[in-house]
Amino acid sequence: MAAKKETNRQKMIGMMYIVLTAMLALQVSNTVLDKFVLIDEGLQKTAESTRADNLKTVRNIKRSVEDRGNRENDMQHYRKAQEVIEKGNEVLDLLKNTRERIIELSGGYDKKQQYANIEEENEVMAYMLGSESKQDGAAYQIQNTLVTYVEYINKVDSIVKVAPIALNAWEIEQFKKNEDQNNKDFAHINFEETPMIAALAVLSQFENDVLRAEAEVLKSLAQKVGAEDIPFDQVEAFVSPESRVVPAGTPYKAKVMLVASSSAAKPEMEANVGKIEVAEDGKGFLEFTANANNFDAEGKALRKWNGKISINTPQGLQTFDIEEEYIVQKPTLQFISAAIQTLYYDAGNTIQVAAPELGIHFNPEFKIAGGTLQKENNKGKITIVPNAKRVALTVKNNGALIGKQDFRVKPIPKPEIKILSGRNEIDQLRGGRVPSSLRAMAVPDQDFLETNPKDARYKVTDWEIMLVRNNTAIETLRAKDETINLSSIRQKAKKGDRLVIQVKDVKRKNYLDQIVAVPVGLQIFQYPINQ
Repeated sequence: MAAKKETNRQKMIGMMYIVLTAMLALQVSNTVLDKFVLIDEGLQKTAESTRADNLKTVRNIKRSVEDRGNRENDMQHYRKAQEVIEKGNEVLDLLKNTRERIIELSGGYDKKQQYANIEEENEVMAYMLGSESKQDGAAYQIQNTLVTYVEYINKVDSIVKVAPIALNAWEIEQFKKNEDQNNKDFAHINFEETPMIAALAVLSQFENDVLRAEAEVLKSLAQKVGAEDIPFDQVEAFVSPESRVVPAGTPYKAKVMLVASSSAAKPEMEANVGKIEVAEDGKGFLEFTANANNFDAEGKALRKWNGKISINTPQGLQTFDIEEEYIVQKPTLQFISAAIQTLYYDAGNTIQVAAPELGIHFNPEFKIAGGTLQKENNKGKITIVPNAKRVALTVKNNGALIGKQDFRVKPIPKPEIKILSGRNEIDQLRGGRVPSSLRAMAVPDQDFLETNPKDARYKVTDWEIMLVRNNTAIETLRAKDETINLSSIRQKAKKGDRLVIQVKDVKRKNYLDQIVAVPVGLQIFQYPINQ
């Protein structure tokens, strides 16, 4: 067997994880959740089409067995094909019943026959996970059923080897090194804190996984009885895209074939959008980057591609024309930041850019005007340092423009200087006795601290305290640290004197751990001594 490649299921889980993580971080609106309705509908249509093809394969096996005289060995292959369909029905019925129960728990349908509450996750999680200690939720039954089904499929035909479908997080490449995820089992990685519509999409993907496994073993059985040798009078060009709705900047993928084509006569295929790779079984595989410039109000653009399939037949060379429509979906860019519309001048403003529809295909390229840009280790995470009044950020994915964002820029607010005795600020009006020590603090603006904590690290680095009597300085203490001891002043101070405190210099440590000056000017405080 060749080395295992990443399965479609693993890719789907990776995409769902990225999308759901972004959703939880953003507390997104129904607009984004609505995209899952499209994903689920597309998966359901694909499942229906695959099951129809599989049933047709069984009919072809039966016809081929009859044409070959109903030999016992052929009949065994036909009986296996029937059993495969029956086993598949059992798994599909479980997934469909679970799907109906989730819809019911989330409120069913509204008056327009649309899902009543696509955001619902608590009821869904309770039903799918069950008791934490007993593992009696519906998800565990699904996992056991899928494991048993794959074991059965792999025993039907020694040639067929189907990869596991129901994986735990530690078995999925994307999560193996993720300490927050790699300890989750199948149920939690798929259905913990998962909105109802996302849970439906996951179940739909399982249906497709089951039907693809079913198709693989049926194809092998069909080959054993010559069921693929279908007369050429039934030949037609056929295109099977993975999805007709393709986010801009992601690959469009499709299978291109002659329905019931003969492996003995390998066809030639061509398309106006890219090269079609034709396998030995006569099936072609097409992949190209979907792109568009003009999107409608819903962010969609209708596109077409054309091609030809040519094959030698007993009647000579026959050519079949192909015209296939697909929809390019404009991705929705999401900017995750505490201060998304405003950045601070000459500070490191960290922003996470996400495009949930792109999933694992999200590979952003950034261009900025009005500042400098620094990429972080996490995909989509950047640090912007503005040097102008406005910043314009352009985002591309695999060369395709997917969005722009403009930011206002405002100066870093000056910190507030406070003089503390112990934990309290000194009372400049009432005064009191001479404290044993004083502390000078530069307190950052609260909004700036919340959005840019690495740039809001201040320290008073030069200040002095004078003991003044009759407008004459009796003693002066100067400090480079935030705290100063007043024992010498306490010994000389008398009632009626006053302390004059001057803060002369404040420094700030920025996001690069560099020390920069803060122009606060001369800050003067007075403290009357009346005890």
